[in-house]
Amino acid sequence: MEKHFTIMPKSLLMALFLLAAGYAKAQDISTDTIVWTAVRAVNQSDNSAIVYNSSFTSYANQSVDWVQKGVTSHYAVGQVNGNWTTLGQDGLMSYDITGAGGTLTGTITFTRNLGNISIHLKTQVEDSGLDLVFEISAIQAQ
Repeated sequence: MEKHFTIMPKSLLMALFLLAAGYAKAQDISTDTIVWTAVRAVNQSDNSAIVYNSSFTSYANQSVDWVQKGVTSHYAVGQVNGNWTTLGQDGLMSYDITGAGGTLTGTITFTRNLGNISIHLKTQVEDSGLDLVFEISAIQAQ
């Protein structure tokens, strides 16, 4: 009886793990709201790495919010390039974005390659812009 009791919780734990893994694989960037947590970024102009705690929230193919140091930057999505329907597998989705009342333009690209997840944010405002690749430490569907 004791042996049966110790096996049952392990079986239940394994079933819950498989259920959670299946849910993660079913997340779809084009239809779901997803929070992407970043801990580090690489500046593409000089290849310097910096600690950059921030988060991105993608709202299906509609918009993206970037939260950094308590400030939220909102970007509207225009053209969508790619088709990444299962976040548990390698893929890519790129959005043409506008922000700051239309004065900012750019692209934001979400990528999973060999299991590593990154976000490439490239923006242009008049004569300046950003070109950063963020390493993503966690993703969570809302």
